[in-house]
Amino acid sequence: MDSILHEDLVTVEDITPFLKQCVGKGKEIPPGSILQIQQITNISFPTYDKPSYDLEKHTLKLTVTDGNSQGYALIPDGCPGLSLNTAPGTKMRITQPVPVQGSLFVLTRNN
Repeated sequence: MDSILHEDLVTVEDITPFLKQCVGKGKEIPPGSILQIQQITNISFPTYDKPSYDLEKHTLKLTVTDGNSQGYALIPDGCPGLSLNTAPGTKMRITQPVPVQGSLFVLTRNN
């Protein structure tokens, strides 16, 4: 498991894709799943207002991959260690089941 932390999930062959089976089908992302961040966007404020927004009150939209499929996660209350400065390629491990609504899933500090 630790070996994939330094690899691009797209290039790792022995990972079983799971995201496509969950997104759009109303299933849950299972605990223990690893997602790789591709992009982070603050969707709390319009583009023209971004220099003056409050960093503690934001909703982040993440584009993530399991190495095969792409999905979108919302983080409404912030998450320690995750910000607009988080580098693409950063991995996240899901610790609790995450319900999927349509093509989105909501991540919290608890999962």
